[in-house]
Amino acid sequence: MHQPSCSPHLLATSAKERLAEFISAQLAHNPSPPWRIVRWQPPPQGMIKINFDGSTSAKDQASSIGVVLRDENGSVLASLAQQLPQLYTPLIIEAKAALRALQFAAELGFNQVILEGDCQVLIKALKEDSMFLCIDGLFIEDVLLDAIFFNELHYSHVKRGDNKVAHSLARYALGVLNFVVWMEDVPPSLFFVVQGRDETRI
Repeated sequence: MHQPSCSPHLLATSAKERLAEFISAQLAHNPSPPWRIVRWQPPPQGMIKINFDGSTSAKDQASSIGVVLRDENGSVLASLAQQLPQLYTPLIIEAKAALRALQFAAELGFNQVILEGDCQVLIKALKEDSMFLCIDGLFIEDVLLDAIFFNELHYSHVKRGDNKVAHSLARYALGVLNFVVWMEDVPPSLFFVVQGRDETRI
């Protein structure tokens, strides 16, 4: 029996249609994550929020700290970027960053503060006043000892995307010698982050 043949043009058209259907189905099952504008939440009136973060670079065998202080209006009161010529574990550098943040705030005369970071383990330990039975616990204890010098101190955990300024300062610090302090300012390269124009996928 003679079978009807299809022209090359019809075969190509059919293949393209099936490919388009396949791609459409894949997009429906795997939609792109939405975009959101990262928003920093201000502290209550009369308090200062201190955001901190720690970073490490195995390549440079160094660690770094970023700290930014802001008031209820979102105005930057001061910021700090500091490099440490030693590679620490993630938890230790976060604890060192928290300690430096409190010391920085105390040096500037602030005693009613919220200490905010993106290391959930550290913030949980500080809130519960709990210790680790290891060397990490010694660094966390240092933070708790400095905390007694504040009239009012609260701890807050946020996701990395909402701690963008401190995180960016910590990364910036890997390129400085010792430390740099900005009063009522941040490095020019971080202006857009402070102004909330940084976009992050969630």
